[in-house]
Amino acid sequence: MAKRSEWLTKSRIKQLPPGKHGDGKNLWLIVSPTGRMTWAFFYTINGVRREKWLASYDEMDIEEAREEAARLRAMVRKGHDPLSERKPSARRINTFEAVAKEAIASFQEGMTNKKATKQWTSSLEAYAFPVIGKKDVSAITTEDLFDILKPIWLEKKETAKRVRGRIERILAFATVMKWRTGPNPATFKNNLDQLLPKQGKRTAHHKAMPYAKVPAFLAELRKDREGLDAKALEFTLFTLARTNEITKARWEDIDLDAAMWTVPRAAMKKKDDNRPPHQVPLSAPAVALLKSLDRVSEFVFFNEVERKPLSNGGMASLLKRMGRNDEATVHGFRSSFSDWAIECTDYADAVSELALDHVVGTKTQQAYKRSNLFARRVGILNDWAAYIEGKTGDGKVVPIRGARA
Repeated sequence: MAKRSEWLTKSRIKQLPPGKHGDGKNLWLIVSPTGRMTWAFFYTINGVRREKWLASYDEMDIEEAREEAARLRAMVRKGHDPLSERKPSARRINTFEAVAKEAIASFQEGMTNKKATKQWTSSLEAYAFPVIGKKDVSAITTEDLFDILKPIWLEKKETAKRVRGRIERILAFATVMKWRTGPNPATFKNNLDQLLPKQGKRTAHHKAMPYAKVPAFLAELRKDREGLDAKALEFTLFTLARTNEITKARWEDIDLDAAMWTVPRAAMKKKDDNRPPHQVPLSAPAVALLKSLDRVSEFVFFNEVERKPLSNGGMASLLKRMGRNDEATVHGFRSSFSDWAIECTDYADAVSELALDHVVGTKTQQAYKRSNLFARRVGILNDWAAYIEGKTGDGKVVPIRGARA
């Protein structure tokens, strides 16, 4: 028990470090790593040590907390357990979003990868917060988790697994903090595994060149190769477009003044995609490359004999001639970019995902989301271009234009 001289005062509270701080007579003030302060009443009844969380410091001042502690002590003396009383506590609602931010701040000291906290936050912002962000952690159900995971469970397997695991850990944090009770609705075994389809065996991934090797590869490509297949592959590196989109690129869809390429859905992976055309920001070197080409066909990259679109296998054949087919595929450069975006930049996952024209969020979220984050995608593709041209040293990108999410 704290001595009277050690009791908390308003001035002392402002300087308290994270941890438990006693005010005397069973009353404690808990300071989280993020600075959030919550009153708690610690007591023993029938030989069992118990804890009752009261309210945040913002909602309950020192005198109110002491009065509540006195009332609870009287209950204990009469043999009544404060945790069993039906009267609701005065605590604030612990929304998932607020708890997640607090949990991540608590976890981050143990995260060896300094980008991990940003990855946690961006993935939750994209998939979890729109569904349960404003919901009290004590009210989150397995059905909520199903709503979050079902749209991405088969399409984005690894992302879905990470999101589920992160939600599970945050809700476990909430349980330890006494903000929720009962089974964790984000557990997989004997819970979500009964609702979600089996993901099946992982399909073989496209070989992807480590992003650290891409600058040297681009330099080699520019030095030794001058054909349209080499130009097409270089343009692929700058835009991260799919092979089919590159080979079918038409001049009529490119606005060099606006530095934008509008890719019709008919030329893309899913021709029945109902989304608007994909707008691809063109970095300065991408624009310079296009300006260097002759417009002798409606297609940007074409078979020089028949003036028809370049063969889909043209760039793959080029990689083979360069002796690179054992370490990379054309499609794999998209993964190189994705790894770079995660490890070397502060862009939110949604920005790099949209740069690759991946679907972000559930159908409901997509219906209400009008922005395609074009301005931020301009930033990330400019940063990527600077990186692969060897203009950013060690690959660490300095934020530009305030484009970070």
